[in-house]
Amino acid sequence: MKICTFAATQLNLNQGRSLLIVWSDNTRTKPLDVRDLGSAWKTREGIGVGTPLSELRKKLGNFKFRRRYIRINLKTKVFPTLKNKGEA
Repeated sequence: MKICTFAATQLNLNQGRSLLIVWSDNTRTKPLDVRDLGSAWKTREGIGVGTPLSELRKKLGNFKFRRRYIRINLKTKVFPTLKNKGEA
């Protein structure tokens, strides 16, 4: 099984406005994915991370979830600015 690595950029703009950009190339010119959105990010309709299901149904109407099973193997990226507990 092949494990892939990707370049990534973590943005922390202010409280609740963070995100992680995963790049498709090492030159960081082509974004592949944006994930780990902070709680302040919302759509024009007011939908964001942590929006309750009841609120989603009010805004979007009745909908059903589909089951999908995805197997993903990810290699953890360690950011040099982060320190483990107990480190100076």
